Amino acid sequence: MSVIQLLVQENCDLRLRLDTSVMSLRQAEADHRADLEDLQYRLDDAETRASSRQRSDRQRIDELSKENERLSEQLLTVSGHFDF
Repeated sequence: MSVIQLLVQENCDLRLRLDTSVMSLRQAEADHRADLEDLQYRLDDAETRASSRQRSDRQRIDELSKENERLSEQLLTVSGHFDF
């Protein structure tokens, strides 16, 4: 084999290794993008659930506060009828 043939063969080998590396990097990039999209979806879902829970908690607190106020008024009314 001549020097030129050896260089051509080495060039082909290097090009094949480069193509393999590029394909591997592209696959890794695609995998990372898919992972990021999945994590973003999970984060959005968790934030949505947390917001919903906060709204529900605020509504329940409001309801309990109103109920407490109503019961306090009833207690004052009832205790006003009795002298302790």
